[in-house]
Amino acid sequence: DHYLIGNSAMGYEMENSFHSELLLITILTAVSIFLVVVFTFRSLIIPALLVLLVQCGVYITVMVVGLQGLEIYYLALLIVECILMGATIDYGILYTSYYREMRAHMPVRDALIAAYRGSIHTVLTSGSILVLVTAVDGRFFCNLAVEQICRTISIGAFAAILLILLFLPGVLALFDRWVLPRALRRQLYPPKARGAQSAKQEHKM
Repeated sequence: DHYLIGNSAMGYEMENSFHSELLLITILTAVSIFLVVVFTFRSLIIPALLVLLVQCGVYITVMVVGLQGLEIYYLALLIVECILMGATIDYGILYTSYYREMRAHMPVRDALIAAYRGSIHTVLTSGSILVLVTAVDGRFFCNLAVEQICRTISIGAFAAILLILLFLPGVLALFDRWVLPRALRRQLYPPKARGAQSAKQEHKM
């Protein structure tokens, strides 16, 4: 038996296993967060939407780093993905919780505005700390791997905040019927009302 050691052998091994390990970590992280949000909201649509939205933030982060011509280390990307998905999903949960609560006695537009008012201070405060602290601290580390981790977390947190504040409200409005609690859904979207409307339309035709 023989073993190869050194930077070349380690780089070759990491290059061959990067895609499979990245896929595995992405799936495990997404499934773990999905299950937690399922138990929180007792819904399948909400965790699917939030996980997809935050995962888009991870992809945007990788795209921004690539467009800047910067390199990203293997371990840095894996660590950043886990941290971003675990940390920024809270912002989406907070906004969605406010929206579902306000939707009980408000129309869609007013519920979105009320959810903004209730969650934006927390999201901006926590998000700004995560973005600024990692961006500033990353510049003082001599270790390139640590610097890249901090810088990438800063970019990713900023992307996730923008997605949650700008795109999540539209997504919730689009899937309003499916993101509401079951009792509220039956109250706002009664099956008999839909059947009566279709019957009236057919009668007019």
